[in-house]
Amino acid sequence: MRSDKYLEFKSLSQLEYYCLVNNIKTKRGKNFSKFTLKIILSNPVYAKNDLEVLNFFNEKGLNIYAEQDGRDKFDGKYGLLAYNKRKNSKLKKNFEDWIVAVGLHEGFIEGQKWVQVQRILEANRQDIRYKAATFSKNNVVFSGLLRCGSCHDRMKIATSSKDYQNGDKRYYYICEKKIKSKGLFCKGNNLSGRELDSSIVNILKSVFIPNSEVYKELKNMAISKKEINQNEEVDSLRRKINKNNEEIRNLVEKMKYIDIEIIDVVNTEIKRLKKENETIEQKLCILEKEGKHKNNESDTAKFILNIINNCFDKYDELTLKDKKDILNMFVESAYVINSHSVELNFLNTKLEQTLKKWYYNNNLNENDKLEGKEHKSKQVEKATIEICSKSDAISNIFKKVKDKGILVEPLKYDTEKRTFVNEFTEKEKEFADYVKEYREANKMYKKDLAKELGMDESTYIKYENKRLKFQNQDMVNKIIKILGMNEEKVKVPEYIKFLNTNPNEKIKQYMKENNLNIRQFAKIVKVNENTVASWINKGTQISIQTFNKLKKMEKKLEIKKQKNKGNEIEP
Repeated sequence: MRSDKYLEFKSLSQLEYYCLVNNIKTKRGKNFSKFTLKIILSNPVYAKNDLEVLNFFNEKGLNIYAEQDGRDKFDGKYGLLAYNKRKNSKLKKNFEDWIVAVGLHEGFIEGQKWVQVQRILEANRQDIRYKAATFSKNNVVFSGLLRCGSCHDRMKIATSSKDYQNGDKRYYYICEKKIKSKGLFCKGNNLSGRELDSSIVNILKSVFIPNSEVYKELKNMAISKKEINQNEEVDSLRRKINKNNEEIRNLVEKMKYIDIEIIDVVNTEIKRLKKENETIEQKLCILEKEGKHKNNESDTAKFILNIINNCFDKYDELTLKDKKDILNMFVESAYVINSHSVELNFLNTKLEQTLKKWYYNNNLNENDKLEGKEHKSKQVEKATIEICSKSDAISNIFKKVKDKGILVEPLKYDTEKRTFVNEFTEKEKEFADYVKEYREANKMYKKDLAKELGMDESTYIKYENKRLKFQNQDMVNKIIKILGMNEEKVKVPEYIKFLNTNPNEKIKQYMKENNLNIRQFAKIVKVNENTVASWINKGTQISIQTFNKLKKMEKKLEIKKQKNKGNEIEP
């Protein structure tokens, strides 16, 4: 059927559109892509072994192998098999290098039709003018990462007929589903590529500036116990062991001169001291392991800071691949909101999953270390390789940073104004005003409240001036307690109220009552399975974005319950 339609359309794009609008899916329930359709159409396994096919392969310089059991008659009763088609999982071999044989299965497509399809595919291939090379000179860093805000499909690059005055290609990001369905299934906005891609350095620098919360947290993690001399407990325990050993030696020495009646008492004391030493040794082992873990965490945090300090300044000089590697490390997801703004979710906590796609062909050298003496360009080169070997550790660091309420929510960036947009609801504005009112009533300076909250004054000012949102549960509860705020009067943000009701336990209970596993619940709420698992197993804070999704879900369930009640009342 697909070969008939291809002969009708003579275009893979048209065939892809036909499958999409007629809801024709793959075996796995996914939409057909041009790439998949091309593989199916060019696969000889579906062709009958007739003379048309035989002549086609002979014309290409290929012999078809056939057993002399009737399959060598080429009468169209059997199908074909092709071997040696690929060099590896990505690269396809030339047609003349294939090995083709007649199989025992039945062919589906008449040889004449199959050959016609190959001729059209071949002719269309000659006409294709790939534009990928044009973009290699540009900073097309968001390709592969950027997604449509309407349908969440990938955004791909398309060129404009007009170039920039300096001769550079004008390009934009457009939703793949929008292209494939010709706007039928998605009407998401396009986004100017140059405006976004050229802003990425400033975006990264503005988020990870040295006085930002995220930078300070990474700096705290980079300080190991050894550097801040927090080995007091270990030193104390070692002194205790030495003291006990000294006492044991003294007791053994005295045993030569003491009465036989008290030898048992001395032996008992020696045994006690030895047992105490064994307990201390066990504790030291645990502390050393913890210290090693802390040092590993410290090394990873230093590595991330090295990239921020060294690579951002050299970003424009990097290769396109290196730029994308660094971007994919610091940005987990990106969605187009409208024609001039994009929503960025920073700190990639799923880096180990992402790397399977991007880095599996790299030759890694785990001994490569970043040293301050080296030139920055060498550091950049090593950094982009070492991201892979440290992927799990980097993800864990970013998870810990987010667990502290830092960069939990996506940030909206306006590509025209080249600045972040922080939209506040009326309730959020009111709460910020109440905090200011209560602080002044308590005759507290901003710096005093900031100190109580464990942050610097400049960061606190951003909260009070409505540049940052009060979305950290611990911080808001601490403010309420310090300032003695009346929770009813100040209208605590709905999101914080939600967090204070122990939602993680409620989710567990809901899943249990409705017999749902993690995967099923994640599908309902439309979040990642790993995210749900972290709520349940680690008690990770639920983001405001997910809170809004849960609210919508709760409303739908309430409406459904009311409808069911109404149906029960009806006679």
